[in-house]
Amino acid sequence: MKKNLILSLGSNIEPRDKYLKRAIEILNRIFKLKLISSLYKTKPLDDKNQQDFFNICVNYETDIINPLKILHIVKDIEKKIGRKKIIKRPKGPRIIDIDIIFFDKIVINSNELTIPHIRMFNRKFVLVPLLEILPDDSAYIKKYNLIDCLDKIGDQKIENIGELAIG
Repeated sequence: MKKNLILSLGSNIEPRDKYLKRAIEILNRIFKLKLISSLYKTKPLDDKNQQDFFNICVNYETDIINPLKILHIVKDIEKKIGRKKIIKRPKGPRIIDIDIIFFDKIVINSNELTIPHIRMFNRKFVLVPLLEILPDDSAYIKKYNLIDCLDKIGDQKIENIGELAIG
């Protein structure tokens, strides 16, 4: 049975758009692409002394049923593209960051993985592209009050900079 998978991707190390494209090209070999949001430019939130991010959300379909397997796949893709964790700056610059936002109707809260993504509810760089790819009657919008979450977020700069051209 097909499962719905929504991911958020971000990069703030040049060439940001190329790292995002590369990640999506690899993801497209593993999962079936349904929708991709516009590309957004956003200011960093936690560690502000770094370049702006490019962010995007993608909606995939998959036969994989284990959310931890999905997590391992996306972390392997991050490593393949060149991401290295910097212990002293966990919210610092990133070649690529891939987060699982939703995985079908699964709710999980473990040390390794939380779905839905715990910090998505107060991040415009996730909610704006996410709402762009979800239908207005989406169960996710209703269940998690995503419009209300977005309305409650303070001043986080986000700019739609067009489409990410995927080869």
